[in-house]
Amino acid sequence: MQIKLPMAREAGSVRELQLERVVTIGGQPTIETLLTLDRDASGRLIDLARAIEHVPVEGGEDTVRIDDPTLHDFLTDPGALARLYDSDPRAVP
Repeated sequence: MQIKLPMAREAGSVRELQLERVVTIGGQPTIETLLTLDRDASGRLIDLARAIEHVPVEGGEDTVRIDDPTLHDFLTDPGALARLYDSDPRAVP
């Protein structure tokens, strides 16, 4: 499997994300595209991957849903975690 991430001219901006795999057809290796995400969708996937490290693994009965715009705002605002901690220290693992 391989991942293509063509970058835009600004740091951290991905134009597109492609997941591909190499398959053999008739004895010839061929690249098969499994998934293609545009700029917006790849940005949401990258934001999700960044957020995973902050998700508690203990589990429990309660679930929390965060929409894409809220997650994006949180991840792009350096002071967001500090404000969250100030408002409710128990909410930050």
